Formats: sequence, C-alpha cells, structure tokens
Amino acid sequence: MMMDLRDRLSGWLAYSIVALISIPFVLWGIGEYFQGGNDAPVATVNGQEISAQALDHAYGQERQRMAQAFGGSVPPDMLEGMGIKRQVLDSLVLREVLRQYAHEQGLRVSDAELAAVLRGVPAFQENGAFSQQRYEQALGLQGQTPVSFEADVRQDLVLEQLQRGIASSAFGVDAEIDGFLRLRGQSRGVEVYTVPAAPRRQAIKPDDAALQAYYAGHTPDFRRAERVRLEAIELSVDTMAASMQPGEEDLRRAYEDYLSREQQRERREARHILITPAADGDMAAARKQAEELRDRLAKGEDFEALAKAFSKDPGSAAEGGRLGVVERGMMVEPFEKALFALKQGELSEPVQTEFGVHLIRLDGIEQVKPKSLDEVRDAMLKDARHRMAEERFHDLTDRLATLTYEQPDSLKPAAEQLGLQATSTGWMTRDKGDGIGSEAKVRGAAFAPEVLEQGRNSDLIDLGNNRGVVVRVAEHEAAADQPFEAVRAEVERRVVEQELARVVEGDAASLREALARPGAAEDTLARLGVSRGFTGEIKRVGEKAVDPAILRAAFSAGRPAADAPLATSVRLATGDMAVIRVLSVTDGDPAAVDASERLAIMDEMRQNLGMNELSAFIAHLRARAEITQRQDL
Repeated sequence: MMMDLRDRLSGWLAYSIVALISIPFVLWGIGEYFQGGNDAPVATVNGQEISAQALDHAYGQERQRMAQAFGGSVPPDMLEGMGIKRQVLDSLVLREVLRQYAHEQGLRVSDAELAAVLRGVPAFQENGAFSQQRYEQALGLQGQTPVSFEADVRQDLVLEQLQRGIASSAFGVDAEIDGFLRLRGQSRGVEVYTVPAAPRRQAIKPDDAALQAYYAGHTPDFRRAERVRLEAIELSVDTMAASMQPGEEDLRRAYEDYLSREQQRERREARHILITPAADGDMAAARKQAEELRDRLAKGEDFEALAKAFSKDPGSAAEGGRLGVVERGMMVEPFEKALFALKQGELSEPVQTEFGVHLIRLDGIEQVKPKSLDEVRDAMLKDARHRMAEERFHDLTDRLATLTYEQPDSLKPAAEQLGLQATSTGWMTRDKGDGIGSEAKVRGAAFAPEVLEQGRNSDLIDLGNNRGVVVRVAEHEAAADQPFEAVRAEVERRVVEQELARVVEGDAASLREALARPGAAEDTLARLGVSRGFTGEIKRVGEKAVDPAILRAAFSAGRPAADAPLATSVRLATGDMAVIRVLSVTDGDPAAVDASERLAIMDEMRQNLGMNELSAFIAHLRARAEITQRQDL
C-alpha cells in the first residue's frame, strides 16, 4: 500500500478544502457572502444577498483553475464566450440554497469534528503532529484568519453531511436487481443484412444545376472564417540546446549533479507497523498504541510477529511489515524523512502520516554505485547543453519581452538586437491552425484587440516546456462568403452524401418491409444487391462479433412475437446501412449470479439512485426558493 502514496502537495489550501468536501458543484467557501461592502448584490436567495465581492473572489479562483488546466493564461473573451461567470454565480446561488436548508434542519458540526478534520490536514502539521503556529502562519499567507477559515470549513462539512444523508438514503430492491440482471445477461438471435454505400455513391452524379441550387441554399455554410497570418519570434530550450558548446567546466558541473542524483538514489530495506485511527479520526489513540508497541520492541519482542498481529497495512502486514526496497520519492514525506534518517537496524519513533501512525525499522542500506565520467560523457554533454540553453533561454525571454513591449510596432528591432530570426506562419482562424497556430494561447493572443486591431506585438506567450513566443499580425482577412467555384468540390461532396443517405435509407426501408412478408425477402435482396451477413446469437454485454452500432440497434428494438420477427436498421460509420432482423430474445438468469456480485450490483445501483435523488432534491429546493440574479453577466 505504501509504495505508491507519494503526496506532492501543491496549492495546499485548495487541496485541503477539496479533500474535505465532495459536493461536486461547488469549490468555494461562503465566508465572502457575509463580509458586507458597498457593492450591490449580484443575487439574492430568500433575501440573503450574494455580493459582487463574493462573485469576483469565486470567479478569480475558477479563472486561475482554468489557467492552470490550460497551462497558462486564459483570454477574457474566451471565458466570456463560455459563460464562466454565469456558471460561477449559479454555483454560489445553489450553495446558498443548500446552506439555508441545512440551517433550517439544524445540521451542525461539533468543535471536536472540526478539530479532527483540521488536525488531519498535512499542511498544518509539523513532524507529523498538528502545529498551531504553522496553522496560523499558513492561513496568514492566504490572507485568512482562523475564525473565517474555520467558519468556511465548518459550513463545508455541514453541506457534505447533507449530501451524504440524502445520497445514502437510496436503496435497491431484489425485484429491481433481478430486472437489471435479466437485461444485462440478455442475448438475441439476429440476422444482419448490409446495404452497401459504395456502389450507390458511385451511381450518384449530380448536375451543375443541382450543385448551384444547393450552394444558393447553403451559402453561409461555406463562409470562410476570419483568419490571420502571423510573424513570430519563438524561443525553445530544446532548439537552442543543439547549438550550445559546453566546455570542460560545464561538463564537470553536469557530472557533479549526476553524482548528487545518484547519491539520492540510495535504496533502503525497511519494515513498518501501521496503526490507523479509529472511525472518529482520533490520532491520539493510534499514537498511544504505537508507543506501547515500540516499548515492547525495545524490550526484545519480535518485530515481524507484532506487525502481523497489529499492523493495518494490508500490503505488508502478512509479511511481517516488510516493505521491500524503498527509494526516495516512493513514500509520503514524513515517512520518507524518518526512514532515511535511521541507521541500519534502528527503530523509529512513532511517525504520523495521513494514513495513521507508523513504527519503521531500517533493515538494510544499498548504495548505488555511480558510473565514471567516461561512461556517461554523452549524457553529461546533453545535460550541459540543456543547462546552458536554459540559462540563455531565461535571459533571452526577459529581453525579448522588454524589447517587443518597448517597440510594439515591429518584431524586427528585437530580432536584430538579440540575433534571432522572425518567422512566418500559415493562415489560422480563432479555432484552429498549424504549427504554433495549433496552440490555443497563440490564437487567443493573435485575435486579441490590441494585436489584431491596434497592430501591436503580443506579450510573451508561455507555451510550456521552456518554449515562449511573441507574435504580431502580418495579414488579416475578415470572414467572407466564398465563390461557388472555390468550394465546388465540397458542395458536390455534400450533395452526394445527402442523396446517398436518402437512397440507402429508402433501400433499407424496402428490405425491412420485405423481411416482414413471408417469401418476399429473396427477390428484394437480389434487386438491392444485398446478401445476408452475420446470423446467430449476440450478447448485450461483452459482444465482439458485430459492430457496436448494430449491437445497440438490435438491443434497442422491441421483443418480437414468436411468429413475427422484428426488423430495424442503423447507418454505420462506413456509410453502409445495416438491417437487423431480431428473431428471438433470451433473458439473463439472475440465479446464475453469485451473492458477492449481486451485493456489488446492489451497492452500485444504490449509489446511482442516491445521486439521482440528490439531484432531484437540489432542483426542488432551488425551484421553491425566491432567487434573483443579475442578468448582465
């Protein structure tokens, strides 16, 4: 269990809140609602105001989250086009609706429950234990006080309590589970006929009048999107590294770094005993038990025997606590720190992590022998080039950003001063492009008003992976209708496909009708050039013999009568039309499913029902609340 638990915590405050709260539609605390201010409310819920300040705070968090997800900044017009601010306000309104209901129902979180949660946040711990000083310092860095933070967390826990109470109240009954199992295990006897598209497509020859008529009726569909070509100065560490010429001193530095990394790769054989807290999260009792076990070990009791008897780590307890070989970076930080501070054969003091309290014994140390410089010279040259390129990259990007800002009407002065080359791109629209035009951030900058309309250089755009670029618009073309001859091929393609769909669907209808009349099918099959393909039983789950589209159509059809097979059809991705004749239906047998699988299905059904009930309950609360919202966002 412990081998994959490395926790590289970043953005600890957000992590702490999200780790505590599981309500999927809200990420923000509510303390901002009640801070007052002179700004007019952006919404009211049963008379309770949501301030513009609260909305700005929540919107800023969402904008930051999206920027991180996209690897950089997100253009404001993109956020506006997506209606993000409206979505954020809807979330705040919904949260307030739930808060009021929870308050009406008397839902509360005790001081002990709140304290247990805060004690379990790693960012507030020092040496595995809660630290009041670190807690206050951490909150101060986030501009919060313990009073406001604890109020927010307490409210989040109340809403989590409400959600769980509703979602966990659902239950599945045996009749519903039996019905599900009959459907899941169902098989159907089918015949499949394919109306081929290729010969029908080849036979369709629209004349010029038909093409002109289609173009006249669909001219906006062929409108060319607004587009630009750019000039760009791009910097990349990978590209620059190829031209770097490291000397012996650079090589020596790279090798010293290699030796340092190899030293960090020291491997350790270890065992541990994990004591987990009780259901109430009380870590003090777990620590006390760990201390008692340590005393017993100090008096000579066998570590392996105690690990088998008391450790709660399912991955190592049965093996006497053996973890095997451990390297740095494989464990959570408090565990790793304690392990790599031990001497061989030494037993640690109790070590607290988010999983519980550990006793760790170091059984062996395996040193990794580094290779000689001659053995790794090629790799060291590569590292040295990359290091030199990184140093050069950071200097050049700073200077490039400054020069292109100070001389915003051209890239040429910056290129000349820095010894760089400006390049040209192909055409790109707001939605797509090639090369750097495939980067959403580049397109966003290119179509920003100051670049597109004012003709200025863009800011330096961080493309990630040590790549940066400054662009300016070299050529701009507004959206425009394209003449018929320029789009003739696409018009013809659409006309052919439209007619093809009509033909294959008509032929499929004729075949379905013929299959329903005894003796009529053979003539129709011959006339349409169709032969019977797959024949046999297909399963609803795990079927590999037929196209998924055919499978869905076959199981979406009704249940045929004994003497009256059903026929249905579906268009395939190839353009062909499949006609499926359903001959028989055999339901699955609920009795064939063992008890453990049945329980698992019941649990999943209960969870799904619970979430549906929660969604319906939330919709009900919102419908009955008196809500006003600004409409100009």
